[in-house]
Amino acid sequence: MHFSAREMESNDQIRALQDDIIDLGFTRPPLPLGGLSSLDIHEEELLVALPHDHPLHHRGGPVALAELAQEPFVLFPPEHGSGFWYTVARACGDAGFSPRVAYEGEHIHTMIGMVAAGLGVSLVPASASQLQLAQVRYAPLAGPPVRLGLSLIWDENRAVPALKNLIAVAASAAHEN
Repeated sequence: MHFSAREMESNDQIRALQDDIIDLGFTRPPLPLGGLSSLDIHEEELLVALPHDHPLHHRGGPVALAELAQEPFVLFPPEHGSGFWYTVARACGDAGFSPRVAYEGEHIHTMIGMVAAGLGVSLVPASASQLQLAQVRYAPLAGPPVRLGLSLIWDENRAVPALKNLIAVAASAAHEN
C-alpha cells in the first residue's frame, strides 16, 4: 500500500476521484458529488477575520454579519471552494446582503494574509485562527453560529479494503464527537 498527500481544491478532488487519480478527498460540503460517496466527519464555526486596526475589532465582542454588509471581503473563488463559498453566501444572504468580494485567495493562509494587509475582512473556519498573525484579529459571529462541515469523499466502486477500513475508523471517530 502507498500513501501520499496532495493539496487540491474541492472541485479538483472530485474530478481526480472520478478520473481514478486519487482514492480519498477532504471537502467542504455541500458539493455536487457526481456519484461519489461522502461522510461528514467534522463541523466547526465560522469566525470573522478582521485587520487589527478595524473598528469592529476595537469595539470587541461578537460581530453581527449585517455589520459586514459594506465591507470588502476576501474569500475563496467559488470554483475552488464551492462548499465554503455556498456557506458564506447563504449566511450573508440570511443577514440581508451579498458579500462584496474585493479579493480572492486560493488558500486560507493567502486569504488571512490579505486580511492582515488590510485588504478586507473574511469569514474563516475556527481552525484557521491557529494562523496567528499580529495584524489579524478573529471574532465570533453574533447570533446563531454559522457552521462549516468537512467531509470525506470517495468512489465506493473503487474502495479497496484499506480505504474501507480508513473510512470506518473516520466514521467511528466522527460519531464519538
